[in-house]
Formats: sequence, C-alpha cells, structure tokens
Amino acid sequence: MSQLKRRAFTLAELIFVAAIIALLVAIIMPSLTGAVATQRRVECALHLEKIGQACATRSATRNMGGLFGGQVAPTGWQYALRSFVSNDKGVFICPEDGNPAPDPGGGLKGVCIECYSGGSFLWDVYLDQADSDQWIWKMSGTQFKEFMKVSGEGRTTTYKGVYTNTGYVEDEDPYTMYFTFEDTAPWGGGDQDFYDVVLEARYTESEIHFAVMVRASGMSFSLCKKDPGRKVLIANPRVGDTSSVPFYGGKSSYGMNSMSGEILPPKRKLLVMDYERSVAVGSTYDEGTGRAEHLSYWDPKPQDLRAPPTFARHFGKSNVLFADGSVQLMSPEAINPNDPENTRKYWDP
Repeated sequence: MSQLKRRAFTLAELIFVAAIIALLVAIIMPSLTGAVATQRRVECALHLEKIGQACATRSATRNMGGLFGGQVAPTGWQYALRSFVSNDKGVFICPEDGNPAPDPGGGLKGVCIECYSGGSFLWDVYLDQADSDQWIWKMSGTQFKEFMKVSGEGRTTTYKGVYTNTGYVEDEDPYTMYFTFEDTAPWGGGDQDFYDVVLEARYTESEIHFAVMVRASGMSFSLCKKDPGRKVLIANPRVGDTSSVPFYGGKSSYGMNSMSGEILPPKRKLLVMDYERSVAVGSTYDEGTGRAEHLSYWDPKPQDLRAPPTFARHFGKSNVLFADGSVQLMSPEAINPNDPENTRKYWDP
C-alpha cells in the first residue's frame, strides 16, 4: 500500500495567502473603525441628553423653591449637576476625548469667610458666589498677578474697573484661583482695596488646598465650611496658614455656554457642546473681555489649515445640546461664533 506524501506550502503560496488576508483586513478595518466611531458619537450624544435632563431637573427644583433662574451658571456647572446624574462622572466624558479638560469650578459650595467685630458675628461671604457677591472677587493666576501690581492695603485698587468688566477669566492653569476679599460692611464705605484677605485655592484630584496669601485687615475672620455643618478651616488667618477640604472633582469633555445662566428653556440656544474647556465662549457679551481669546479655539490648527477644531471629534463635527433638550451633530462652520449670525442665533441668550 502506497503511503500518501504530504506536500508543504511553497513560499509563493504563503505570500499569496498573506496578501489575501491583508486585503480583507484593509477592506474590513475602515468599516469596523467607522462603526466604533459611530457608536462613540451616539454614546456622546446620550451623555449630552442626560446633561440636558439634569439641567431641566435642577431648574425645576430651584423654581419650586421660589428661586427664578435659567440654566446652571457656567463656572462649576459639572459639580452643580453631579447630584442630578447620580454622581456619574462618566456622563461628562466624551468617549472620543483622550484628554478631557479640568472642571475646577465646583467644590467650593459652603466655603465662606466669616467676619467678626468685637467677638460678634457680622456677616459672611461664600467663595462659590464670588461671581455675584460684590465683596469678594475670584481671579485666575494671570488676573491675580495684574491685580497685585496695582493693589495694596488701604489703597483703592484701580483694578476694580478691569475686574468689573471681565469677572473671572480662566487661564492656562484652571486648577488654581485666587479670592480677594474687601472687609467693607454690607451697608457701604471702606477703602475698597480688596486686599484685606487674599486666599489661594489649588485643586487636586481629591482636595482643594487653601493658603492665605495676604492678611491686611484689623477685623477678625475665619475661613469656614458650612455644608452641611459648620467647620472652621482657618481661625484668625495669618499669611502662610493652610487648610484643605475634600474635592470629588473630575474632568469634562464638554463646555457650557458662558451665558448659560441667562438662557431660559425651551429656547433653541446652544447650551453645552463638545469643547476643549469647561466653559464654551461665543456670546456677544464675551467680546472685549479676556474670555474672547477662546474664540481662537475655532480656528484650524496651524499645521493643517483645512482641519476642523480639535473638539470637532465626531467625523469633523461636534455634538451640541440645546436649551430645549435636543442634541444635534453640527459642523463647526454652522455654529462658529466668529460669524456674527451664528452668535446671534445660537450663543446669545
């Protein structure tokens, strides 16, 4: 009985099979890659829908309590909404975003400076209300450097006109901010130097570290945390004193319209979108302020003039949440705030 002989593959046959496999992979991979990218786009849109629902729930809750308002304020918006998304930090991350922006605006709720005179409590000011309280200013590091050039104890600061016009302007280090306090009584008067107590607040992944930079007032103060109970963080602060509070911070792939607090639903105004910072800038009211520099985010990168902005993550487009709760995939050109018509249509409240 003859024995069957085994014939090995020739080199040419192996090369031919490998070529076929490579061709099949080349044909299939784009489809697979496209399918994955599409799934991520849909997941991102679902995240924005949840954020829209959280905004609506929060607004309804506040109005039931007799507090009238539009949407959440842009600074610290992620922190403000976290309880309305079951503390799911993943809601704020786009699956296509490999480097989400920090969201340092939250975590300050309940932290305040208490003022005393003769041992009697007079008033307090809260750090998270620095955007609306006339006795305390919140500044970025860049702003603080400019403020210190023209400020000092007992000297009415010339920086007041600048700050009144711009408010807080985020810079390249959004993890660090400064709070300058004026010890004027609520009924007026005082030197308006905003140099009586100056705090540095530096965010980490788990804490906010406070450091006293300036103490120039003769009145008595305490840095306290009043949420939920009262805790003294720094009593009678002196320069160099430090303290910290826990911060369950996070990052965000999305930017809230800088005028979000003025947008009332159900207007079809841009509320949140894919962005490179936690605050998206495009309103007419941003013109002439330090925030306007964010308009450069819409320009293509220098190395490729045809490229879309880097936050146009989904096939060169961005997911956009409107104040009416709808989410739409839009091209950068369609919402670019450098076009006055787009500004009027989408960005201005």
